[in-house]
Amino acid sequence: MATYSITPDFDALALGLDANQSKVYQQLCTRRQCTSAELIQRCHIHNPHAIIESINLRLKALHSEWLILASNPRAPLSGPTQSMRVPLAYYRLRKTVAISRPERT
Repeated sequence: MATYSITPDFDALALGLDANQSKVYQQLCTRRQCTSAELIQRCHIHNPHAIIESINLRLKALHSEWLILASNPRAPLSGPTQSMRVPLAYYRLRKTVAISRPERT
């Protein structure tokens, strides 16, 4: 998968994130989108949604233009593979303030 370079207005150190939060934040800064399963596997964490919420609280407290958007978790399916039986959510670090464009004359 392609690697992206997202540069939010605050880095993990400025946000005062702990080790797990920092790993998740860095992962979202280098990937366009991550699933909860990818965060659990790559960052060796449990309960990614709680970690995302705590990072978002810090971003909001510092009035950041960036937030981590989260999808509603997909309900587990009764499919033939284990991956289908796991709830799945998608996370994306995104700038929330609209970029102003010059008016056309």
